[in-house]
Amino acid sequence: MELKDALKKRGYVWSDGGDGRPKSRYVDVGETALDDEIAFLRPEIYLRDFDSRCSG
Repeated sequence: MELKDALKKRGYVWSDGGDGRPKSRYVDVGETALDDEIAFLRPEIYLRDFDSRCSG
């Protein structure tokens, strides 16, 4: 499975940058789900530790 497909399956959508976000795939999650999402991204997508951009 390609990385983009794994993200899409998890509810991520593409931002073309037109709304002020960087060009990227993103998903909005609540504070309680943030740790779970980071736990998914590290080994499945980034394959390393990373700094997440969280906005409130």
